[in-house]
Amino acid sequence: MFKIGSQLFTSAGPEAVREISQLGTGIFLDLKYHDIPNTVAGAVLAAAAMPGLQLLNVHALGGTAMLRAAAQAVSAGVPMGEDRPRLLAVTVLTSMDQKAIREVGLGGPPKTRAVKLAFDGHAYKLPGSSLKSLIGHPQGACGAAGVAATLLAMRDGVAPPTINVDEPDPECDLDYIPSRSRRLAIEHAVANCIAFGSKNSALVLGRVE
Repeated sequence: MFKIGSQLFTSAGPEAVREISQLGTGIFLDLKYHDIPNTVAGAVLAAAAMPGLQLLNVHALGGTAMLRAAAQAVSAGVPMGEDRPRLLAVTVLTSMDQKAIREVGLGGPPKTRAVKLAFDGHAYKLPGSSLKSLIGHPQGACGAAGVAATLLAMRDGVAPPTINVDEPDPECDLDYIPSRSRRLAIEHAVANCIAFGSKNSALVLGRVE
């Protein structure tokens, strides 16, 4: 898949998308749309009609109304039955640390803020734990270790804890499964791997009957 970011799109415009689509590879239009709902809907509607587009994104800080407008625009822009581009939402830029988050008027650690932006009010109902607190940072194996631990938790119905949470930051107010593992029927889970150099990935897993 070929990613087109804001620098290329600003210099070459939609013609870049059309030319690259002729190579037969899928295109990820990484423009992180962020504006009022109607404006973003119009931009997404135009983007969805571009050839070869498989992924495009918006910024979750635009709010629920903007996200819904963008999702509706994708459906409206591509006829039913045809391959529609997938819409992603960026939560917090990987370059932002806690200081930068506060400078733009947001509170809380970046990872907690990202979860809240991704899941809205549902974030408080989602338990999650940090495997690194148990095994340290396995470097290049962190993704595999995280997926393995998540699959075992789903199989056994036991969510691993986040240990050493003795004095939690008041702004870390989600359910981190502190100190002890928890019996939990897990149907779906997200294994989130945050590595060095802004190399991040998230894999959604689901139980198959």
